[in-house]
Amino acid sequence: MIRHAFATLNQRPLLSIHHRRPTNTLMNVTYIISVIAFLIIASLIVSSMSYSRQKKIARIQKRLNSLKKITDEALAHLQLLLQIDPSYELILVLQMQAIKAFEQMLELTPNDPTLSAMLSIHKQNLKSYQDSTRNNEVVQFLSSDSALTSALSQLLQLVKVIEIDRNRNAISEAHCARLTAHINELKLNLEIESHKKQAEVFGEKGDLVMYQLHIKKAREAVKRSPIDPKKKALTIKQLTDILNEVKKTNQMPADTEEKPKPET
Repeated sequence: MIRHAFATLNQRPLLSIHHRRPTNTLMNVTYIISVIAFLIIASLIVSSMSYSRQKKIARIQKRLNSLKKITDEALAHLQLLLQIDPSYELILVLQMQAIKAFEQMLELTPNDPTLSAMLSIHKQNLKSYQDSTRNNEVVQFLSSDSALTSALSQLLQLVKVIEIDRNRNAISEAHCARLTAHINELKLNLEIESHKKQAEVFGEKGDLVMYQLHIKKAREAVKRSPIDPKKKALTIKQLTDILNEVKKTNQMPADTEEKPKPET
């Protein structure tokens, strides 16, 4: 009996150890699962933050591209108007539009030195235009059909830009109508003067066929124009008289202006 008691006592610690092992294993598994879950959650948080950052960068870049397109178009129109438009009203509108876009770009990328320099230059240009000064002389004609076609297309696009500004309430209806009328007048003058200039060039070369062709193109441009009927009729008559004189004499029209004699 005593031996049996000792045997029983010797076996109790072993039973106690065997009973505790499942508890320790369970704790280890729980700890590992907790660590894995933490890592997964941390990874998801980092991934979410990275996605949000990339999405923000993409949104900013998209806005920058949109603003750059606005500045490029405005400055392209501005460059053309500086060459052919003696007025400054439309030039000022386009220059202020470009400046506003540059300012918005700087709000998105405030540490960009190139944008800062560009903004400074265009603000100075605006001041010059407000003082009615520019760095070039106005020439209201283009010397080739391709240049004329490109300029007329650009002026047509400019009308759409002005209409978009009106729809956004950036300019009033009356202002839009005035600018549109001014652009249409520019188109007409540019087309007429360019064809007259090309006719003059061909006339100096003795090419009466091309001379008459460009005079006819100028006349057709007047016929299509929405100008005052009296002015339209007078201009058409002047161009028709030139054509009739060429047909009658088979020569260039005589220069009616007497050149001043040099002083002796």
